[in-house]
Amino acid sequence: MSNNVAEYAGFIAVLEWFIEQELCDAEIVVKGDSALVINQMFGSWKIKSGLYAPLAEKARELLSQFTGSRGEWIPRDRNDVVDRLSKEVLKRAGVKFEPPPNWWTPLISSDGSGKVSNGPGTASFYG
Repeated sequence: MSNNVAEYAGFIAVLEWFIEQELCDAEIVVKGDSALVINQMFGSWKIKSGLYAPLAEKARELLSQFTGSRGEWIPRDRNDVVDRLSKEVLKRAGVKFEPPPNWWTPLISSDGSGKVSNGPGTASFYG
């Protein structure tokens, strides 16, 4: 799963929760550290092709149900509380965090072979 797919999945979950709570008439403010999500949903960035594109379109459809909404981008280095909470949820779901020793370290197959991953779902998660 790409980080953009994960960001949009989280955004969709929040919008669906607001809809379930019947808050479509309330003004909502979405604060997030994903410049892509905030700028595509509330700014002028276009949705391009990619794994996230169908989710972005779904998010845009959900967002259209709200009478008032705005987004606010928060730089990741100022978003440590939310980052920590989101990682706790992922850990409870069984996602393991294995930071690479160097930024150039390739994603290695999780099957223990030591080979470079050839596709999604076969590499360690670097959060």
